[in-house]
Amino acid sequence: AYEIIPSLVGSEMCLRDSYPYREEFTAGSSFTFTVQSDQSAGRNYTNSDLMSAVRQNVAPTADAVELTFSHRLTRLDIELMPGEGFAAADELKGATVTAKNVKSSCLFNLSDGSVSEAGTPADLTPRGNGAKVTGEAIEPMQLIVVPQTLAAGEILFEIELGDETFFYAPNEELVLDGGKYYRFEILSLI
Repeated sequence: AYEIIPSLVGSEMCLRDSYPYREEFTAGSSFTFTVQSDQSAGRNYTNSDLMSAVRQNVAPTADAVELTFSHRLTRLDIELMPGEGFAAADELKGATVTAKNVKSSCLFNLSDGSVSEAGTPADLTPRGNGAKVTGEAIEPMQLIVVPQTLAAGEILFEIELGDETFFYAPNEELVLDGGKYYRFEILSLI
């Protein structure tokens, strides 16, 4: 979706664009955006990656105008690693991860690129779910969430392996900023 806004000064324009395209995005400068709850399916991960670009004071031209897009949400990389409880990578094969009670929607302002938390907490499934093992390496899982603050001690990830369930909770408050990614190396499943 893109929007061309004539500037009040001279004949310059302001160009705004966002990805992924949704018809409702053109209705105004703010809208609610919700990430997909199951990002392991099809294009749900890609369609959860909200990006935008704004370029102001653009003079009319027949040439293409370059827009630089910025990621507005937060990416979590989840890596299960051999450690206490599981000595080898192949012992973690097929483990599934669910992010518990994370905010999945936000109010996005296309004019200034700001994101505000909105909605109720939800459980989310990451891309690459079901730990895949190649040799001694386990492929990381990835999840896109809205920027938010996670409380210390609250369960963030539920990890299921066979008939056992394990949990991961951060030891301290965790602020997830937009446009950044955070890597979680989970070494111990006990």
